[in-house]
Amino acid sequence: MVTLATAEIFDPVHETWTPTGAMTMARWGHVAVPLPGGRVLSAGGMVGTARYGASPSLGLCEVYEPGSGTWQPTGSLRAARALHTAVPLPDGSVLAVGGDPGRASDDARFHPYSLASTEIYDVTTGVWRPGPPLPWGRSYHRAAATEDGVLVFGGTESACLHTGFASTLRLRDGAGHWEAAGPQLTGRWSFGATVLGDGRVLAVGGVSRMDAAAPRTGEGVPARSAEVFAP
Repeated sequence: MVTLATAEIFDPVHETWTPTGAMTMARWGHVAVPLPGGRVLSAGGMVGTARYGASPSLGLCEVYEPGSGTWQPTGSLRAARALHTAVPLPDGSVLAVGGDPGRASDDARFHPYSLASTEIYDVTTGVWRPGPPLPWGRSYHRAAATEDGVLVFGGTESACLHTGFASTLRLRDGAGHWEAAGPQLTGRWSFGATVLGDGRVLAVGGVSRMDAAAPRTGEGVPARSAEVFAP
């Protein structure tokens, strides 16, 4: 597998893509989050290697400077992670949530389970600090910034990838812990999600079950539905 470091910019007026400066590290399964001043934070991810399909997760982060079209290294995550989520907070900082610590085949040094930890990036210092931990780990989930905090929903356990989570968690502004919110009607992971203009959150598609939880081993059961969360 070839992992890319290239980056492109989309022009919505002309509907065209143009190349811009490449990242300093090739990666996939990472997040890209807007920062104040038009900058963009790229955090974590994986780098594919040829040896036995190993995909170790990254802690490396970098910031895109739109004025120069270049990427500059910034503080690394406290825990390397991929297939996680990240959302901007009202004060300009960034919250990274959960994800996969990465693994290599038959290598017991790699923790096989999804991360429950979260981290907060300080845009002034470029340093990550611990955030409120999740009740349990999850990967392939989605997160959305709402009017009163952050919503985390869906996902699965990366060690098995059998069943999509229906649970929803909410971190209210100023709170130091996560609380349960209304669950999804269908557990799902690797799905699309966005915040609608009225503040509601849309979840659509994804995978519901796979392998041991599916009717046939090796086949996934898609989540064909869409649902809306009203904060």
